[in-house]
Amino acid sequence: MCREFDSHPGHNNFNAGQAENFTQHLNVVHGAWALYREFDSLPRHNNKNKNMIDFILGLKTQAIFDVWSFEHFFTGASIGVGVMLHNNKHLGKLITAIKEGIFHKKQISLLKYRYDFILLLFLAYLWETLEHYLETGLAGGWVEYWFQGIEFWPNRLIADPLMLILGYLFVKKYPKFVWPARVFIVVWLILHILVFPHSMYLHEIL
Repeated sequence: MCREFDSHPGHNNFNAGQAENFTQHLNVVHGAWALYREFDSLPRHNNKNKNMIDFILGLKTQAIFDVWSFEHFFTGASIGVGVMLHNNKHLGKLITAIKEGIFHKKQISLLKYRYDFILLLFLAYLWETLEHYLETGLAGGWVEYWFQGIEFWPNRLIADPLMLILGYLFVKKYPKFVWPARVFIVVWLILHILVFPHSMYLHEIL
């Protein structure tokens, strides 16, 4: 009786379909596990496993963003006003000439944004270059200790300039934000230079 049931075509097809589906699901699970193991085996800074949050926000030597990213945002707001005033002053004749030409207001606004971005990024990467040499001990051991290591390259080359640009865009829309931003920067620098022992101390106590 059992043999007759097993030999039934419908029964065989059902078992074959189940086996095929089970095999497919098993392959998916196996592939996902292999992908996880491969990702988990990737080298980490200081040979320590870090979760994704630590990789995004953490120590300056290991993460894309750190506590100083907030300061860069406020710095962008502070110097962004200066950049706008500088470009408006030195581009005044050019802007006047453009207005008399065939350009529209949107094109003039885009031109101002481009000049502002160029100057902001120039200042950002100028500071990042100087900061790199200070981190390596160019200004002495105490300064090297205060900086607490070489900054992670995505942090230096991408995140910090990006925060500067975002601060500029914010203060361009809300100009009154510039003075709170400057007060924040002064208090921040006093705390981190004169009170805290090094630049990453706030991260350690949080």
